[in-house]
Amino acid sequence: MFSGLSRLWGGRQPDMTADPDDGTLPKFEYGRPDFVGLSEDEVQVSADAQVRPIMIPRDTCRLPWNAGYAEVINSGKSLRNEDQAICEVFSLVDPEDDPLVAGHGNGTEPYHPHDDVVPAKSPKTALVSTDPECKKVVIFGIVDGHAGSEAAVFTSKLLHYHIQEKLSTMQELLFTNKKDKVAENGWPDGQVTADWKDVLPDQLVTGALEAAFHTMDAQIGRERHMYQLTGGCAVIVALFFLDRLYVANAGDCRAVVCRRARPMQLSTDFTPITERQRLQHLAWLRPHLIGDEFTHLEFQQRLTSLDVGRRVLYRDVGMKGWAYKTVTLEDIKFPLIHGDGKRAKLMATIGVTRGFGDHDLRVYNTELYVKPFLSPNPEVRAYDLASQMHDADDVLILASDGLWDVISNEKACELVSSSLSQFAPDDMARYTSAAQELVMYARGILEPKVGWRTVDETPSSSDDISAFVIPLCCYGSNAQMPMSPKLTVGRPADWSDDANSAPAEQPDDVDSDSAKQEVGGQAGDRPDGEASGQQQQQQQ
Repeated sequence: MFSGLSRLWGGRQPDMTADPDDGTLPKFEYGRPDFVGLSEDEVQVSADAQVRPIMIPRDTCRLPWNAGYAEVINSGKSLRNEDQAICEVFSLVDPEDDPLVAGHGNGTEPYHPHDDVVPAKSPKTALVSTDPECKKVVIFGIVDGHAGSEAAVFTSKLLHYHIQEKLSTMQELLFTNKKDKVAENGWPDGQVTADWKDVLPDQLVTGALEAAFHTMDAQIGRERHMYQLTGGCAVIVALFFLDRLYVANAGDCRAVVCRRARPMQLSTDFTPITERQRLQHLAWLRPHLIGDEFTHLEFQQRLTSLDVGRRVLYRDVGMKGWAYKTVTLEDIKFPLIHGDGKRAKLMATIGVTRGFGDHDLRVYNTELYVKPFLSPNPEVRAYDLASQMHDADDVLILASDGLWDVISNEKACELVSSSLSQFAPDDMARYTSAAQELVMYARGILEPKVGWRTVDETPSSSDDISAFVIPLCCYGSNAQMPMSPKLTVGRPADWSDDANSAPAEQPDDVDSDSAKQEVGGQAGDRPDGEASGQQQQQQQ
């Protein structure tokens, strides 16, 4: 079984956007992120796994605060770049004034790409009296797809709408006195004083992000029966809101603040190794999920029938250390988690443990579903932007694991700081250049008979690589270079109450020397109608 499984996951993956046997098609056509502004021809150029051109946005001014972004395709493991990216600005709206946010759309009109850029509707009668700038939310995100591009594209098109909806329903509590609001709803004052629990704004935003992630995964689960939605994706988003930076992560992408050229990681890489205890505990509680194929116990070595009766080191549910156990025949099963580091796999199938999709993923040649072990629940961390000053060289690096597989947090900050030092603080291209430098280092140089290597002669990344470099000095009450980005988000015409319906059915009830080259060609249509600049790409 497992030798066949290794063949299944090794080598070049098929083009998952081809029409499946049942005739369903993707809901959204494949493409690169809209803000990058590539033409169809340039999308084809970006998919060259031999040259691996580094793509940057056609118009850097299109991103809030002139943030930088760069991406490159993998070296051949899939026919398309399965990473996607999110960059949107929206304002909270009144659910009673806008039924689409409340989830009451009729869902009858077909989706059109231009629907994504209709300006968000301004409420006629605001429930909350506050500065409109306080309701503005800036969101960046990296979506790292696997086993196909559909789930990643689907997420990149819709996740920010779910976040907008969930945050909008919280604004009464975010911007008003909570106890007074409860009293207005008819609760006796005495009961409010006795029973009301103070809820901090951070907890409300965290809850909104968690709910949005779960709703997004449930929507993928439902709509996979109507559209082609193969594979899954890891997701990380950075939310600038209320003078704070919120990072919500479900997967192995990473967010790192680089301040004074020193790194501070704002996310956890969720892998079978880092989530061993959660996975073991679930397998122990629900042994039918692993059947007779796997054991929830972890052993120091791979056991064979020759080890029966021997004492070996093991770890059980809840154990952080190791102890001795006498091996029995029951222990001679494949471990739930096998391998070390980035090579570790859950049920010999997948290397990430949080994210969206993978609803139909099964262990090779069995009827065991992997989805019950995969959680869409994000870890949310808050970083207070108002409590400290940031200059033009202080940034947030948001990137897929294709970057972090070969670059440490310290090295990333070093590369970014070195790149930024070459530009004036008000140069609009400085952050794009920094993102480009990160991706270029991780991709490396193609050397004859050796393959892709970094400039330090170490193995480079063969994965898709996507990276944002976002300045921290432009947002918040302490902003040194304050800039208010324009709203970009509307809502799809088919936004319906499906977004708030019950979760999808589950398989189980459980939860440098380089040559620079200009790319010609016309950019895709700009949603704002402005002229586009030139698209650049870099290749060694």
